[in-house]
Amino acid sequence: MEKKKILAVDNNTIILKFMTDLLVKKGYRVLTAKDGLLALDILKNYTPDVIFIDLIMPNINGAKLCKIIRGMPNLKNVYIVILSAAAMESQENFTEFGANACIAKSQFKIMGRHILNVLDSLDQATHDKSAKEIIGLKNISSREITRELLADKEHFEAILGNISDGVLEITSDARIVYANDSALSLIGDSEEKVIALNFVELFYENDRKRIKDLLENLDGVPQIISEDSPLTVNGKQIVLNFLPIKDKKQETILVIIRDVSEKKHRELQLIQTEKIESVGILAGGIAHDFNNILTGILGNVSLAKVYAKPEDKVFEKLMTAEKGIFRAKELTRQLLTFARGGSPIKKPILISDLLKNSVTFALTGSKARCEFSISDDLWPVEVDEEQLKQAIENLIINADQAMSEGGIIHVLVESIIQRVKDVLPLQEGKYIKITIRDQGSGIPKEHLPKIFDLYFTTKQQGSGLGLATVYSIIKNHNGYITVESELGVGTTFYIYLPISKREIIAKKERKESPLAGKGRVLLMDDEEMIRESVGEMIMSLGYKVEFAKDGAEAIEEYKKARRSGQAFDVVIMDLTIPGGMGGKEAIKKFLEIDPEIKAIVSSGYSNDPIMANFTRYGFKGVLTKPFQISELNDEIHRVLISTKVPGES
Repeated sequence: MEKKKILAVDNNTIILKFMTDLLVKKGYRVLTAKDGLLALDILKNYTPDVIFIDLIMPNINGAKLCKIIRGMPNLKNVYIVILSAAAMESQENFTEFGANACIAKSQFKIMGRHILNVLDSLDQATHDKSAKEIIGLKNISSREITRELLADKEHFEAILGNISDGVLEITSDARIVYANDSALSLIGDSEEKVIALNFVELFYENDRKRIKDLLENLDGVPQIISEDSPLTVNGKQIVLNFLPIKDKKQETILVIIRDVSEKKHRELQLIQTEKIESVGILAGGIAHDFNNILTGILGNVSLAKVYAKPEDKVFEKLMTAEKGIFRAKELTRQLLTFARGGSPIKKPILISDLLKNSVTFALTGSKARCEFSISDDLWPVEVDEEQLKQAIENLIINADQAMSEGGIIHVLVESIIQRVKDVLPLQEGKYIKITIRDQGSGIPKEHLPKIFDLYFTTKQQGSGLGLATVYSIIKNHNGYITVESELGVGTTFYIYLPISKREIIAKKERKESPLAGKGRVLLMDDEEMIRESVGEMIMSLGYKVEFAKDGAEAIEEYKKARRSGQAFDVVIMDLTIPGGMGGKEAIKKFLEIDPEIKAIVSSGYSNDPIMANFTRYGFKGVLTKPFQISELNDEIHRVLISTKVPGES
């Protein structure tokens, strides 16, 4: 009968020599390894029938080595015998980590006899493979000092096993010999697969040189990879602390791993918020000035249309010019979304119809189609309908453009409850969750942190405003938006909006106002072009108009008209006057003069808090620049016939 092949693993070279001499004399082929790492290297090219493993060894101990070997497909049936010098004290169940037998280390003569007996019984197929007793235990006595040392070791491993940071121990040639539970969780693999692996292989190719260089230059001095330039492992951002350890027997490196993924994500969100808020100052100023210019232009175009006949060629050109102005108005509306201090004009609604209409409008003429999954029990949300439409349309257009050959856009809407323990940076409470998923090309990983940046775009004809606008709108609604994407699979946006505690107000039909009026109007604006164009629009509607450049002048004109018995029926005031009194300050003084004043506030800052809540400040109406002659007519007419705003209680 051919003798079995043996592998003996022990850090004691005397024991290895003893076993080699003993077994070779009996005709066995024997290879030896002084530690677990060397044993694993040997097992790559050598398949033994029996492996003798010392229980307590540096680097990889016997129990871990057993588990790793049992996980190797070609060694599932190998017979493993544990050799233990602390068999009585350790009280370990050797079968739990995959060993078939355990021999207590004792005098060489006695231990040798037990080793040969196990091998003889295997040759004769008489050994009880289910035996759990330690062979030779009666030949040794318990040693209290050994028991205490083992207890200290178990205590140390229990501490490392329960700390939140990952802890690895690696050899001087970067082989992993210890990993606590947190480290295994971060790496995303089992202990059997991680132990003996080269530490450098945990990282992506472009990070490996950085790790190699650091390890080669440790020179006994601790080193760190900080949060300024974290590494990525298993999709998580981590920082590392390398602590070289040197004792009389060996040199190893302790690696502390800390997961900073959530912290980096929150920092990115904060940077994103600060970036958008800072650009809001500039955007708000530009949009305000631009809207003033557009008001003058649109006013003159509206007047020209009144004077022209629909069949005239010039009327067609005026219509084209008006469309161009509306496109410019939309651009300034997007810019104003970033203006600091702005607030949406919100009201409670059920979101399902708004979503369907916005998606349908955005996909007009598209190859893509949408599949809706909308819960029947949605809670109401409090939103600015125009802003939310804009956000949804931008996301749908983005999804459509990602699917040049067409495809399906899935829109899922559901009610959810946010718990405190959840990962999302939202307050506890009830939310509406909107999921928009496309089947497009996906977004590269390196672009994901930038997609909500103002003016960031990868499209040749993109403005870089679309997603930045979406982000700002959702933020201004006290909501949250996040994104997931995979190249070649598609992109998914998740929107969370807090529910409304107010009742939904039924819409009332609005009657068309006649394009004719009677009364006196006081127009206050610092821009001469606006005074001229809007003034002419007011006169074309049948009203008499007087002008003022700022609040102080408007107050004097109003007092003078009251004294003369020719009081103004309506006052239209620009909200802000650079270097002078604007509508916000003037309305307080007007109310002191006339508590029943019918004042309309007008501004290029469409999302200024006063524009959103004008009645709280004493105004009866609101006009957002630029406006058409029909909008001007409707608002003057409404304010004249009623002091109650539609929808208000």
